[in-house]
Amino acid sequence: MKFKIYQCLTKLSQELYSVTDDLLTNYSICWKNASLFAEAITSDIQSISGIKCFVTGVRFILEDTAYKQSASGCIMELKFDQEDEFIITSECLIDFGRVWLRVKQRPSSRKYDAIFELIEAKYDSEFKSELKEFEK
Repeated sequence: MKFKIYQCLTKLSQELYSVTDDLLTNYSICWKNASLFAEAITSDIQSISGIKCFVTGVRFILEDTAYKQSASGCIMELKFDQEDEFIITSECLIDFGRVWLRVKQRPSSRKYDAIFELIEAKYDSEFKSELKEFEK
């Protein structure tokens, strides 16, 4: 299985670093691609969980020396249900092509226990699961 978000990261990385070093232009490029990122990550998470989810927030980080050795990032919050507090975050390092999932808020409904446990079972020392660990 090839996750779609990695293709989006490659495309965005190439676009960001081939055009300009202007921060405003680079943020504009990121936001132009935000819906593609949202569609890709929700599709990828549905492929491993069997459950549809949706993005509730997107944040881009560019040229921040305090963030991951000055990497460029896209952080998305995702939910599976408006009524349930279950939230996961997807942290994407644009220039390194890496994606991690983390449970931000545990589910209140037992119907999301399987995806919650799946993500936590693959946690690394930073309490994040790299998405590629879920490839079948």
